Amino acid sequence: MISSKKALNIILNKAKRLGTQTLSLDDALGFVLAADVKARINVPVFDNSAMDGFAVHKENLIGEPLKIIGEVQAGQKAAVKVSKGKAVSIMTGAPVPAGTAAIVPVENVHVEGESLIIRKPVLLGANIRKAGEDIKKGSVVIKAGSLLKPIHLGLAASVGESKLKVYNKPALSLVVTGNEIIEPGKKLLQGQIYDSNSYLIKNLLAELSIDICFFAYSADTLAKTKSVLRKALSKADIVITTGGISVGKYDFLSLALENIGAKCHFNKVNQKPGKPLSFFTYKNKIILCLPGNPVAVATCFELYARPLLLKMSGFSQISRPRIKAVLAQPVKKKKGRASFIRVNLAQKNGRYYAKPTGRQGSGVLTSMVADGVAVLPEGSGDLKKGQFVNVVDLGGEYR
Repeated sequence: MISSKKALNIILNKAKRLGTQTLSLDDALGFVLAADVKARINVPVFDNSAMDGFAVHKENLIGEPLKIIGEVQAGQKAAVKVSKGKAVSIMTGAPVPAGTAAIVPVENVHVEGESLIIRKPVLLGANIRKAGEDIKKGSVVIKAGSLLKPIHLGLAASVGESKLKVYNKPALSLVVTGNEIIEPGKKLLQGQIYDSNSYLIKNLLAELSIDICFFAYSADTLAKTKSVLRKALSKADIVITTGGISVGKYDFLSLALENIGAKCHFNKVNQKPGKPLSFFTYKNKIILCLPGNPVAVATCFELYARPLLLKMSGFSQISRPRIKAVLAQPVKKKKGRASFIRVNLAQKNGRYYAKPTGRQGSGVLTSMVADGVAVLPEGSGDLKKGQFVNVVDLGGEYR
């Protein structure tokens, strides 16, 4: 049995990025950028007007009537020049004519025929968006390793990029084991339980923009387990399983993996929940075997599967932030095993307080309705109210 820290290191050492591809902006959402996007132009490209109004000379920021000598629309070249005593009608986004000191909003002038009077003072440089004000030519607009969100795609488009180099996402198979598992919506017979694990994992994967390419239930027989695993491995870079990994009479997963030639790197972790967590490789593929209890599934996915998938997907940041928090109540813990306690967080006077979410059993899925997971190391025993703990912030950005 190995420590949780060593288990994570083994998993991450086997996690490899899966190459790159170039996608159009229409298709790149949810992928991780593989190369910095540098601006080849200034944004804005040219000085332009921030509003509809009139371009005026520095000598005419208020006062005597000005003659309107032309107009510049968005998309046009500013062919006219502003000089003393003159003004140019200008639209939002239009290039600023030479000689312009400020743009006077249209609502702040009085126009009669071809002349105008500025009714309110305007400051030098007002309402002019300068070239490069937002993005300087040559600057990094989006850093490699960033998850591409809608705003990133807008930024890429603003500097003229139509395609982006991104990391490939891992193809993933999910296998749920257990004779007792049935799908929600079906009639529950004696001895059966509804499948919550696959729905939990599917939606955790959806948060990471990772699709499942193969999904199957496996009955608790060696032959069936081997058959399902072969199919799962044939279609994916990584296989995640739930259940069937402990030492029960009908837990065939480890034996099935060994029979088909997979290599076991560890099959027990000194932690609670999730002691049966196991990790195998098959050729260049990864098999992460989660326990069957739903809390162990959720916790192990968060602490092991998520960083694994993020690294394989090309993320530069693969860990949730950790918060130092004060325990709001005592916690009982046996020495010798790491414990992951689900907690809710509250902030007071600049300090975080962590309160356990209730009963912490591996089957109490309601305990995972939590803000974070307090990581209690192997060497610690019972903890008192007021002691500090490190909490994995489940709402924190890892991207």
